[in-house]
Amino acid sequence: MKRVIVFSLLFFSLLAVYYLPLKTFRGSYLNSGAYSLWQGKQLAKSSCSTCHLVPEPSELDIETWNYVIAYMGLYNGINLGSTVRYDAGYWDQFKKRAELLELLNKIPDKPLLSVEEFSLIRNYFLY
Repeated sequence: MKRVIVFSLLFFSLLAVYYLPLKTFRGSYLNSGAYSLWQGKQLAKSSCSTCHLVPEPSELDIETWNYVIAYMGLYNGINLGSTVRYDAGYWDQFKKRAELLELLNKIPDKPLLSVEEFSLIRNYFLY
């Protein structure tokens, strides 16, 4: 019985380290799990590289990344404008850019990535 308890504690501790969100940003959880970060990096490599070089997360601060990722989401048919809504300067700029992309017909009708996939990319850059 003692082994079962020790094993259970060890097992759930490892799960917590790899899968539980440890950091939040604007009320959304960022998953620090190694596998989630790896998935986000792989998705960023394949998605971002279709238009430009893939940047490193350390190149920008978290506030700027939040804006950039929301803006890049538009090119993927995903509108995450709500994540920049609370920054007056970023929100105004985001709305204007979104309107311009819509006028230029640069926003796809159907998302190129699922919301889950895009969230993994966002998590990778914000964590």
